[in-house]
Amino acid sequence: MVKQEDEKKFKVQIFIHGKFEEYKSIKSDIVNLFLYYNCSLSKEEDLEPNIGYMKNLYFIDSQQLKAQIEENGGAEK
Repeated sequence: MVKQEDEKKFKVQIFIHGKFEEYKSIKSDIVNLFLYYNCSLSKEEDLEPNIGYMKNLYFIDSQQLKAQIEENGGAEK
């Protein structure tokens, strides 16, 4: 599921029943797709399913993320 929260803010929910390697591969593909559109992964939220891997991935414009990191003294939130 992909939800656009703002012009350049997105939330992607991943739910995988497979192995961790499968999750990492799918996550990598999603991150690369958003990087192509100049959006970076800003946060990852574990939704703790009983079986498999369920995560929310949050993406924002790469320049906005860089500005937020600099504003917070280099610490990501």
